[in-house]
Amino acid sequence: MIAIGIDVSKGRSTVAVVGEGKKILQKPFDIFHNKTELADLVAFVKKFDDVRVVMEHTGVYYQVVAESLVRAGIRVSVANPVLINQYGDNTLRKVSTDRTASLKIARYTLDNRDKLRDYSTLDTTRDNLKSLARQFNFEDKTLSVHTNRLYALLERAFPRIDEFFGSPA
Repeated sequence: MIAIGIDVSKGRSTVAVVGEGKKILQKPFDIFHNKTELADLVAFVKKFDDVRVVMEHTGVYYQVVAESLVRAGIRVSVANPVLINQYGDNTLRKVSTDRTASLKIARYTLDNRDKLRDYSTLDTTRDNLKSLARQFNFEDKTLSVHTNRLYALLERAFPRIDEFFGSPA
């Protein structure tokens, strides 16, 4: 199996290719998140047989890369960054660059190939729904805070307001 690890950043990603025995088949290289370079990445990945692409679940930046690869029929997994960060931490040096991170992700792929779940576009939908639910809960709490503050101000300005309008509860 060939493992491709992608360290995703805001506007670009670093790609590393590792084969069996954790042999580096392609030195890490950068791609930008535009149509041309994503199409080049798809063509590059399709050159390999029995390939798995893995990237970290970091914000929303990974989605454009993952969806481009999935639409092309490439097996993609998105891993929890904590799991990848903890993987292979047996060195004293903590120097991390995009290149070393992409190699670490590729090596993680080889060692955890049976545990990786395929990415689907439904994952993006689920993430969007979670984000909307968080936003709704935040706005709901904010509304309650403002309502309570307004009522406190009304009580201060009109001390017997409850006798006329009743309690806001």
